[in-house]
Amino acid sequence: MLARSARIGHSVPMIILCPYDRIETAMERHAPGAAISILDTVDGMSIDGIPPERHLKIGYSMANAASDSRCSTLDDADTLREMIAFARDADWDKPLLVHCRLGLSRSPAAVFIIQCALSPDTPESQFAEELRQLSTKIEPSFSMICQADQILDRDGRMIDAMDMMGAGAGCVAGDILRIPYLPQKG
Repeated sequence: MLARSARIGHSVPMIILCPYDRIETAMERHAPGAAISILDTVDGMSIDGIPPERHLKIGYSMANAASDSRCSTLDDADTLREMIAFARDADWDKPLLVHCRLGLSRSPAAVFIIQCALSPDTPESQFAEELRQLSTKIEPSFSMICQADQILDRDGRMIDAMDMMGAGAGCVAGDILRIPYLPQKG
């Protein structure tokens, strides 16, 4: 996946994952063209340099993200479908910024879901392995992954990939991660 994403004469398409308090730094370093914010409340949320039409705001609480018993319901299926459609329509010539409060659970889950949805021919385990190589801190939201596995008809492969990834290091906040990525054509 990493080699496939490089294009001659262009910067490497990527997803920038970060915690809320590192957005300004991520904007300065990477100049993303679109953003996905996943927070307990998104009322009034904006990011300088991102036009409102290129900023998807998802209200998804840390409590919901931490739940491991929500796999049987699809309460957030429409939200996840909206996130996937937003990423699919993004201008991949510029980075896509994805953030949550700490950059450890909701935003890593969103990145993994986007990658799996937009590159269905790539094994889920490859994306999980690449995320783990980039950070030992992250622990993607089980409830988000479980629901995405259902709506994407992955028969548990996304959950298995997260199990293979293992638990995060239990940190207070994540780092800014540069994830080279370009969706498959089609």
